[in-house]
Amino acid sequence: MEVEQHKHCIICGRAVPFKQQYCSKRCKGQHQAAIKKQKMWMNILWALMIFLVIILIMGGG
Repeated sequence: MEVEQHKHCIICGRAVPFKQQYCSKRCKGQHQAAIKKQKMWMNILWALMIFLVIILIMGGG
């Protein structure tokens, strides 16, 4: 018995055809929302670091 080549949904782990990443539109939407949230937090962290560097430069003189 041979198992057809497949991979697993990156959100829920269900088997999907080899050329797909998600098993449903719901999982795709969840993954895209998670990526959007992660990018937002990275932008916030970058802004905070830049703000802190500016404060250190202005206050350290």
